Amino acid sequence: MKLKLSLLIFFSGLILSAQTFKDSVFEKAIAIDKENTAHFGKDFLVDVVVPENIVKISFLNNNPELPNAVLCNSRDFFSHIKEFFVISRDWDYYRKISESNNKEPERHLRPIIRFKYFHVKRNADNVAKIDSFAIDYKQPELKLIKPEYYYSKQIKVFHTENYGSICCPRDLLWDNNPGIAEFVVAFEKEKNANAKPYYSKGFGKEGEIAFYFPLEHLTLKQKLEFIVERLASTVINQERKDYIATDPRVFTPNLKDRKNFERTID
Repeated sequence: MKLKLSLLIFFSGLILSAQTFKDSVFEKAIAIDKENTAHFGKDFLVDVVVPENIVKISFLNNNPELPNAVLCNSRDFFSHIKEFFVISRDWDYYRKISESNNKEPERHLRPIIRFKYFHVKRNADNVAKIDSFAIDYKQPELKLIKPEYYYSKQIKVFHTENYGSICCPRDLLWDNNPGIAEFVVAFEKEKNANAKPYYSKGFGKEGEIAFYFPLEHLTLKQKLEFIVERLASTVINQERKDYIATDPRVFTPNLKDRKNFERTID
């Protein structure tokens, strides 16, 4: 009896949650389209910006090649956001309908409107807890926003490297080979592209410094290649086993105030 009651409460909760999704208007939503997404190996780059003061938002995933599971589980995807929604058409459902129609064209199944909703909550370690539902016959109500930024005051940064103390104790990144300058030169030669300018800013008394890469002259895929290959070079040369990625990652840019940069390398 207790088991039946527990199951009844559980499924009632699912129905109520699905109804809540169905009736919701998502006030702040950002579209992720195929043209602002790049794919390299198992990793992705999504060229959208979410200001750091936004702590809850929704993403409309319009790219069937970007798996919702990857978006929901990637710790690199807007790591400062602890709760968000991912909404997309049920690509698996539409794919199955298409495959069925190709095999048996005389049946000609007509797909219904079906969207999937993923409610993601992250803990302190950015591990995601995900609730998901499929809702039929209804388009989601979204208020799409396109975050604006003033290019004269801010720069969109795609990759950042932070170096700690040069001495006490010494950050191993200082001894990484290739260093930043050598890596940039080699990357530009291999891709026949321009990865500069990039910027730096000191932030400590022991030589601590950060480097910021807008990568403004690279294509979106080249930006992703730069990020992935640079991260891989730091792992291989320093044996930083804790940084080796085993799961797909979703990288995103962030905004930095131009006035905070101390040096331009071009």
